[in-house]
Amino acid sequence: KKINHDRRYILVGGGSGCAPLMHFQDQHRDLVAGTAYGFRTPDAGQLLPGVPIRIESDDGKSAADRAAEIWKPGWGILACGPEPMLRLLAGRYRGRPDVYVSLEARIGCGIGTCLGCSIPTTAGPQRICHEGPLFALEELPWLT
Repeated sequence: KKINHDRRYILVGGGSGCAPLMHFQDQHRDLVAGTAYGFRTPDAGQLLPGVPIRIESDDGKSAADRAAEIWKPGWGILACGPEPMLRLLAGRYRGRPDVYVSLEARIGCGIGTCLGCSIPTTAGPQRICHEGPLFALEELPWLT
C-alpha cells in the first residue's frame, strides 16, 4: 500500500509492533510527526536503541491514549500492535483520512497460497502476507 507522502504521521506501536514502525521512522523521518510506543513493562522499551524513552507510571493509558494527546488535525496515523490497541485507535480515528494499520499474524507460507493469513476487508478477503500487511483503517470494518 502507498501512504500519502504529503501528510505527517504519528506512529503508534505496541510491543513487537514497534519494530516495523521504527524501520519506517528510520526511512521516512520527514513524515513522522511523533511517536507513541507502549510496552507491558517499562524496561522493555530500553531494547530500542536510539529511541528516546520516556518512562511513566502505570496510569492505565495505552499508546493509543498517548497518540490522542499529541495528534493534530491534518496528521495521519500509522499503527502496529495488539488488536485491542488497534480497536481503540479505530474507535477514535475511523472516518479520518490517512489512518493505516499494519497487521500482525501467524503467516504459514508467506507467499499467499495457504490463505492462512486471510482477513475480511471491504474489497473481499485479502492476505496479510500478500496484499498487506498495511491496510487503510477504512478497509477493515471488523476492527471496531
